[in-house]
Amino acid sequence: MKGLAALVAAAVLMLMPSVALAHRSHGTSQETNWQERDAAAYVVSTVNLLRMPHHVSFSSVAKQRLHVESYAVMSDTWRTNLYFIRLRRGDDSVAGALAYQMGWPAPRSVTTSVRKLGVARAPADIIASYTWDPKRTIGTFSSTLPG
Repeated sequence: MKGLAALVAAAVLMLMPSVALAHRSHGTSQETNWQERDAAAYVVSTVNLLRMPHHVSFSSVAKQRLHVESYAVMSDTWRTNLYFIRLRRGDDSVAGALAYQMGWPAPRSVTTSVRKLGVARAPADIIASYTWDPKRTIGTFSSTLPG
């Protein structure tokens, strides 16, 4: 699993300019924060590490069963290296969410809808952080794949 995570990270970094990023502007003319953009691209790519029964990708199942069309990556502002991935439908409603802490082998579920798909549950303190901690969106993606 660690080899796959390293491969995903290498692919993201090599193909960074072509990542399917639909970064939302907040109405300001701020410079791009490349460190945050790189972190967001890496975090969303970790969704590809999740496999469902019969080796079907999580993103395929989420699209089919939860109608997921985009992924919003948020940084926890109180805990370093903790990120949340909100799964969004076409109408911008939230279909579910995942947590990813740098160093984990794969994201974990923080919502019941994602847990019902078979994704391992995040620890209780991480779920509490998702519920209560302030978060900042650092990237919105239409795909979990680089390129």
